[in-house]
Amino acid sequence: MSIMSSSEKINFILVSLFLLFLYSCSKDKDDPVNNPDSNTIVEITGFTPQKGTKDTEVTINGKNFATTVIENTVKFNGTTATLTSASATQLKVNVPEGATTGPITLKVGQFPLVTSDTDFMVIHPPIISSFSPDSGLTGTEVTIQGQNFSEVTGDNKVRFGNILVTEFITTSTTKLVVKVPEMAVTGKISVTVNELTAESTDNFTVIGSPNIIQVSPNQGIVGDVVNITMENAGINPEDNEVRFNGVLAKVDAVDGNVITTAVPEGATTGKVTVEVNGQIAESDVDFTVTYPFKTELDKLLAEGGIAGDIFGHSVDIDGDYAIVGGPSEEGSNIGTVLIFKRNGESWSVHKKLTVDEVIPDDGFGSSVAIDGDYAVVGAPGVDANTGAIYVFDGTQNWSQVQKLTANDKEIDDFFGYSVDISGNYIITGAMRDDVFGSNEGSAYIFEENGGNWSQIKKLYGNLNETDLFGYSVAIDGDYAVVGAQLDDENGFNSGVAFIFDRNQNWAEIKKLAANDGTNTDFFGTAVAIDGTYVIVGAPGHDHGDMLVNDGAAYVFENQGGNWFQINKLTAQDGVSNDEFGSAVAISGSYIIVGAPKKDELGNNSGVFYAFKVNEGSWNQISKVSPNDSQEGDAFGTAVALDGDYAIIGAMNDDDQGQNSGSAYIFKK
Repeated sequence: MSIMSSSEKINFILVSLFLLFLYSCSKDKDDPVNNPDSNTIVEITGFTPQKGTKDTEVTINGKNFATTVIENTVKFNGTTATLTSASATQLKVNVPEGATTGPITLKVGQFPLVTSDTDFMVIHPPIISSFSPDSGLTGTEVTIQGQNFSEVTGDNKVRFGNILVTEFITTSTTKLVVKVPEMAVTGKISVTVNELTAESTDNFTVIGSPNIIQVSPNQGIVGDVVNITMENAGINPEDNEVRFNGVLAKVDAVDGNVITTAVPEGATTGKVTVEVNGQIAESDVDFTVTYPFKTELDKLLAEGGIAGDIFGHSVDIDGDYAIVGGPSEEGSNIGTVLIFKRNGESWSVHKKLTVDEVIPDDGFGSSVAIDGDYAVVGAPGVDANTGAIYVFDGTQNWSQVQKLTANDKEIDDFFGYSVDISGNYIITGAMRDDVFGSNEGSAYIFEENGGNWSQIKKLYGNLNETDLFGYSVAIDGDYAVVGAQLDDENGFNSGVAFIFDRNQNWAEIKKLAANDGTNTDFFGTAVAIDGTYVIVGAPGHDHGDMLVNDGAAYVFENQGGNWFQINKLTAQDGVSNDEFGSAVAISGSYIIVGAPKKDELGNNSGVFYAFKVNEGSWNQISKVSPNDSQEGDAFGTAVALDGDYAIIGAMNDDDQGQNSGSAYIFKK
């Protein structure tokens, strides 16, 4: 083995270095990155995908790329991207943070910058910041606020839960207004744009369409309480609009899915509807609206009646018996009174009441009353208008058992002008009694003891001349009420009424006057009492300047021993000169009021109105006129009510001659 000398080693090293230098120079000449020449071109021929979000991997195709990552600089519209791989014909990069839509540029070593022919679309995902309302029915408009929505409606896919929206109202990059789609359910709202989806943080509550399951009861009268069982009722009363055959009703309460309402005035038979947020539910069957006292059972006429009898001038009813007075029989003011009896639903003459001593001008039958086994008839014209009342006993075939007169009777007192009976007490008015002044008026209480009736009290008020205290009277249980239609309490002839208490020796305990009383109201023309309610008619009351003498009736209630006005009743269709309030009656939950001059089926043909109490308020439920009503009948001159039956006088009916008169029986 030979050993190289030092000089030989040096020469070997120098030759090796020289050969390495020559090789290196040869390689640099062939590298287009470091030694570009005019024949080498860097080119971007395309990229995929054409759009994407941050961090989307994009493949750039072309030629003469650097094969090392670091020697290629890629930018998305000026924002530098990170390469993940490189070859001479393909680069892979990720869309950088902050990139915007625009061209892709590439810088390879010393080669010139190249730019893509088309833009890369940088997609920003949609963002839902809020929506309102947060609940609603199918079809409710919902506003979705956010970012990165598309202005092109079709590019936005909005879903409620997994149900796609089909109706757009407004479309912009920051706001979408859509309608809740059919079949939507409670859940998140999502918006998908360019296959990117944003979802709301909170749920949208889909309220199902309202549906009426049951209406109970399915028939009733105005004012009756009705419960409507629903699916998807509104939460609050004001959220539900209830109608009875189109007539709006007040919603009193909502308990879960049960709506409590009442049959409204003016309602007629038909479907019940409930509207909730624009969605309407309709009952499967009709709700039948009934109108009490619309059933006319019988027309009552006087036996042998003739012109001028004015039969029906006075009426009353109790149980199976009704009594009708006509104070001008045969035109001589002798008067006639008949008792009618019910057999099934038919009423027929049972007894004609007679008094041997009655003579012309006595006015027998000017007032009548019946209760239990007793009937009472007023004859204010007896003995030169001194007046008397006659008591008849049903246990004795309705024969006269007593004639009653005032202990202090005087001519022209008109004792018996008005009369009423309750149990073993009778009250009668002497409206022209000169108590402390001319025609001031008075009333008398009689009590039955052992079959004998005797005067126990004379009633009068602190009044003035011509007040006509006693023009009307009524009695029930412990209380009596007396009207004085010409008192000037609230103006000339405004009228008042008084209440007397049996437990205080029939002392006056309350003077009643209308809260809005005024001149010529004639408050007190008619009075009625039942339990805790007193009704007073004011047929001359005016409603403003346009309605004159259309009339009113006032309801007073006993509240803890004191009487307060709680309602003013008027006719819904009242017009001038109807004289609503000329006659009044009450029984239980019902009041009827006569308007004998109402031009319903001819001038002064007359009607009566029925009212029912509902939670302390009295509402009109019926307007009634007879089937054969004609001009001038004055139907409603007198009214009486007991339980299911009402009797109404039409003293100027002409069936048996001009103004012969009649009365009608109606059933509730």
